Amino acid sequence: MYLDYPDSSNMKDRKKAPPFHESELKLLMRLYCDSYEEYHGRGRDSGKCGGMSDKKSLLRRFAKEVSNLGFYQRTEKQIEERLRADCKRVRKHERARIHEGQEAVLNSLPTYLHQLYECRKNKANGSGLFNLHEDDYDMKEDDTLAAWNKVEVVTPREGSPLGEHSSGEGAFMEMEDGINESIATSTTTPLARKLPRKLAKAMRSRESPSSSMDPRTVLYEEEIKLSMLRQQLALEELKLIVIKNDLARAQLERETIATERERFELERAKHEQYAEELKLFSIQQDLARAQLEKEIVALEREKLKLEREKKQCADQKAESSS
Repeated sequence: MYLDYPDSSNMKDRKKAPPFHESELKLLMRLYCDSYEEYHGRGRDSGKCGGMSDKKSLLRRFAKEVSNLGFYQRTEKQIEERLRADCKRVRKHERARIHEGQEAVLNSLPTYLHQLYECRKNKANGSGLFNLHEDDYDMKEDDTLAAWNKVEVVTPREGSPLGEHSSGEGAFMEMEDGINESIATSTTTPLARKLPRKLAKAMRSRESPSSSMDPRTVLYEEEIKLSMLRQQLALEELKLIVIKNDLARAQLERETIATERERFELERAKHEQYAEELKLFSIQQDLARAQLEKEIVALEREKLKLEREKKQCADQKAESSS
């Protein structure tokens, strides 16, 4: 089987690429949804080769605009693989919650994928056969890309990092999605009864017990779990920051209250000292007043004594003269 698999230099470059920022993902989803039909070669004048050319030019434009955000210099390959993984993720959630309604699908998806879900839903409602053969078209598109690159791959590299699927792996996943859609619609539409040779071969290989899709599916599930764990970790870190801020605010309030208490205690001590000084001054004034009164009484007593002596002298003189 011939699939598109990146060479060692591309693998090294992709290993160094950091994960996409939320702003990058939102911009990429908006650009992709605005050019949805042109990207998949469903324009008015787009043929097979014309669709490939339009897709490459769109990928080049997407990579340029996402790189202009300043987070990281993105390549066309990274943009294409990210779009393929997000589309597969949306389709998987749509199938898993097909009977639960739109709200359940939106609640199970990240915020930046809501726009892609709405876009796919609107495009599916706009044309009758659009939704029926959409996955099959993506699979054929990946086969065309693989034929252009002509790189033979037997098994994926065991040392590939988690969450960084090769383009060949993505093509096989897209082929599996086309098989699932064909099986799901085989009882209602005659178009799905005639499967291409590659689809039939992929179905037989998938039904065999030694299918090579099992470890890749496990890796994809682990990637989803890891992403959810990272989101939970980010939420826990945010809660921890909020708790630390609350503790710092409480500590500041406690220190403010302690400062106010010390100031109040100091003012109360000053008032008590002033009251004691006032009492002491009042006592001193009372003592001075008592001392003054005592001296006045002594003077009055001396005065009476002198007057009595003068009177006695006058009486003696009067007796002596008579």
